[in-house]
Amino acid sequence: MSGTVAEILATLPSSVTLRSYRPGDEADILALYRAVYPGRELAPEEWRWKFTGSPAGESIIVLCHAPDGTLVSHSAAILVAAQIRGERCLFAQSVDAMSHPSFRGAGMGRNGGFIQNARVLQEWVREGGVAFTFGFPSPRHLQLGQRLLRYSPPYPAPRYARVVEALPRHLRPPSEAGPYTIRPVD
Repeated sequence: MSGTVAEILATLPSSVTLRSYRPGDEADILALYRAVYPGRELAPEEWRWKFTGSPAGESIIVLCHAPDGTLVSHSAAILVAAQIRGERCLFAQSVDAMSHPSFRGAGMGRNGGFIQNARVLQEWVREGGVAFTFGFPSPRHLQLGQRLLRYSPPYPAPRYARVVEALPRHLRPPSEAGPYTIRPVD
């Protein structure tokens, strides 16, 4: 199911608010990240590097808030400059879809935060002229996406890896003090 953003928002319970990211939302987004991924930390500088540092443009971010203002769901797409048959275009990588553990399955069913965030994200990406969207969803999100969001089945892809001493400094996130090491995948 797809539709305009207005049509999607009309299906939401009146108790929740869906909107785009605004500067200043970072603290709430990082708090949600900590709730969803206990023990993992995402520094504000790394968040800014990931979501606002793309040469192709600022990421598209959809946020869902509970009636008390608590951020309960987040979806994002990082814009990537690309070429198709020599023509410049935009791709979008869908990333960091997350819902607060206490809000998952909160009786909204097909109108849940993850689904509605993803629907609005898909529409905003389409409206933004993005030629192709890709992602690497978890098995649960893939299953939901195939059933409710028109995700295409994953295609087998070869895996390549090259061991390097370090990424060039301009490719490292700001919070990374030491060099990355890329190891072969099994």
